[in-house]
Amino acid sequence: YRIDIGKTDILETESILEPRIKRIRNQKAICCAVDTGDKSRYVDIWQKVISYRDKFPRSGSTHRFLSLSMDNPLITSHEKCRFYVGITIAETIVAENGFTIQEIPGGLYAIFLHKGNYAMLPELYQFIHEKWLPQNGYSQRCPLSFEVYLNSPRETEVSELLTEVYI
Repeated sequence: YRIDIGKTDILETESILEPRIKRIRNQKAICCAVDTGDKSRYVDIWQKVISYRDKFPRSGSTHRFLSLSMDNPLITSHEKCRFYVGITIAETIVAENGFTIQEIPGGLYAIFLHKGNYAMLPELYQFIHEKWLPQNGYSQRCPLSFEVYLNSPRETEVSELLTEVYI
C-alpha cells in the first residue's frame, strides 16, 4: 500500500473507522509472493492461489483469502516491500510451485472493516497510521499487517466488497 499524503479523504470510503480489538492465535498461510513493481501479474497470481486452494477439501472458513504486507511503506521503499497473497491453512501442507508458508503472529489486533473498492484501502491505512493509532494510544508491534477478503470480486459488486484489515 502506497500512500499519497494530501490527496486522500478517508470520509469518502465506507470503512468502519472504529475497529474491533481482538486477540488472535498464531496462524499460517500458504502464499505466493507479489512483485510490487509488476502489478500486471497480480490477477495471474490470484488465479494461481485460487487453483491451489481448490486442491484442498473445503473445511468451513479454514481457507480464507488474504494478503500480507510484511513492511511499512512509510519506512521501506516501494521496491523492497514484501507482499504476499494466499489462503489461511489449518492443516500441514508442503509448499510447492512457488508457494511459501507464512506465519501470522498471534496477539492483539485492531480489525477494521472496509466496504468497497480495494483501491480505497491506502486511505484507510493512512488514517490508521496517522490518526487512529496515535489518538488511541496503540502502536504497531511489528510492520506486518494483513487483509482478509470476506467476499470475492468474481461474485460481488465492487461497492459491496468486504475486507478486514488487521493491524
